[in-house]
Amino acid sequence: ELNQQGTSIILVTHDNMIASYAKKFLYLRDGQIINRIDCQNGSQVDFFNEIVKITTQDSLLKLFNPQNNLKKSLLIVGSEKMLITLIQFFGNVVLARLLCPEDYGIIAMVAIFIAISSLFIESGFGGSLIFYKDVGEKDFSTVFWFNFLMGIGIYLLLFATSGIIADFYHVQKLSMVIKVIGLVLVFNSFGLIQYTILYKQLKFKVLAVTSVTSTFLAFLVSIGLGLCGFGLWALVANQVLYSVIQTTTLCIRNRFVPKSFI
Repeated sequence: ELNQQGTSIILVTHDNMIASYAKKFLYLRDGQIINRIDCQNGSQVDFFNEIVKITTQDSLLKLFNPQNNLKKSLLIVGSEKMLITLIQFFGNVVLARLLCPEDYGIIAMVAIFIAISSLFIESGFGGSLIFYKDVGEKDFSTVFWFNFLMGIGIYLLLFATSGIIADFYHVQKLSMVIKVIGLVLVFNSFGLIQYTILYKQLKFKVLAVTSVTSTFLAFLVSIGLGLCGFGLWALVANQVLYSVIQTTTLCIRNRFVPKSFI
């Protein structure tokens, strides 16, 4: 009625059905008019079909556009996984020729404790920060301190009980290996929030380059140590170096400085 009285009404909507009741349809994307159609003498149903045709075509163009962020992200993540898999495969093939099965067995024992400890340190807070939109600096700082303090606490616990664990498995080397590899928990807990922020910002390229570079350098050093006869400690160095390089790179690329705990 207002429009019939000479008043122009501008309605912004994502609903094609509602848009079809207007006399003119302007399709905008990123602040620019992409298309425009007028409802001539046709019915509201015909106008609706024209609108659906335009919006559907644009959605398909964005989906299959090489510049599309989703497609780029999938390509980056896929490439990252493939490169890391290749590096780990060839790296482990070389190390397997230099080391004995006993060395891998000891690392496998420690891996159980590291994996369980990592679950307690992360506790799902990183995923929550990524999922929820309304999070601020205080939330990131709180999660950082929780992760970091948990990492230190669990490392000290493993350090104190490393002798008991070694006696339980009847492998004395295990005690020192736990004390050294356990440092991974501290380094990882320090870099978890940096990873979370970059992931939330969809900076998959930064994360991919960081992960691939860390994996490559860690295997490069561990293979060198294996060639020099360090045996088991070549595998230990691989785990610790990966964590140190990754955490350092994430902190450089993101540079988030946490505030107080509360």
